[in-house]
Amino acid sequence: MPPSQVLGGASLDPAVLGPVILAAAAYLTGARRLGRRGRGWPCRRTVAFLAGLGVLAVASQSGIDRWSERLLSVHMVAHLLIIGPGALLLVAGAPVTLALRTLAGGARRGLVGLLHTRAVRVLTHPAVTLSLFSAVLLATHVPVVYDAALRDPVLHAVEHAAYLWAALLFWAPVAAVDPVPHRLSPVGAIGYLLVAMIPMSAVGAALISTDSVAYSAYLAPARSLGVSALADQRTGATVMWLGGSLVLIAATLLAAWTALLREERRARAREAQADRRLTAAAAAAAAARGGPR
Repeated sequence: MPPSQVLGGASLDPAVLGPVILAAAAYLTGARRLGRRGRGWPCRRTVAFLAGLGVLAVASQSGIDRWSERLLSVHMVAHLLIIGPGALLLVAGAPVTLALRTLAGGARRGLVGLLHTRAVRVLTHPAVTLSLFSAVLLATHVPVVYDAALRDPVLHAVEHAAYLWAALLFWAPVAAVDPVPHRLSPVGAIGYLLVAMIPMSAVGAALISTDSVAYSAYLAPARSLGVSALADQRTGATVMWLGGSLVLIAATLLAAWTALLREERRARAREAQADRRLTAAAAAAAAARGGPR
């Protein structure tokens, strides 16, 4: 299927497009408000957040969404866009930090109080976010659940919302740009991301190794397009397995690089502190001898 054909034929859904536009407007309003106060907001954060919204719009409003009801491979692309770059870019935009800096009075106190509730502490714990992400990924690919979501638009929308929120929670402790209760160290993030590859690989492996079509809802649409549903299923499995792994590997390498840079900065700081101590000790010794001659 040519990419131009898949991406074309956008079907705009106000129920999805409306929240995307509102989120963009609210974010830009907050960034401008900080600018007027003389407290600039990093441009890279704004670009990341808007790019994340753009990825979600492509996944849900372009032809990808329409074709995902006919071909599993396209549906897997949509899922990967949501849980990978879409959610990660939104988190990288640090929307919670922006809200804390722009809100005032009761609204700000309410947000601060929410961040310190027990529910948020539990929900943002890395063990919980990883488990939730894995559970959503595995449960939604159970054939009965998957076929039901394809046939019911409301259930399909709930499925995509579950992907997005599970992915936002999953990436939050990795990006560590918002004041969430739990943050992973770079080394912890590496282990966290490596474990996350297991459920994604499991879905891909299960779909690529079977000799039958897992989701019966794709049989008739694929046949009408002259496509083998089983071959398309294996393509979709490859997209999820390799594509998802590449996203996580890239994030893992970034976490490793961050750890190396952080350790290098710490080493330089220790060396500079040691040099200052040696200089101070030499000066003190010289002063004790009556100063330099």
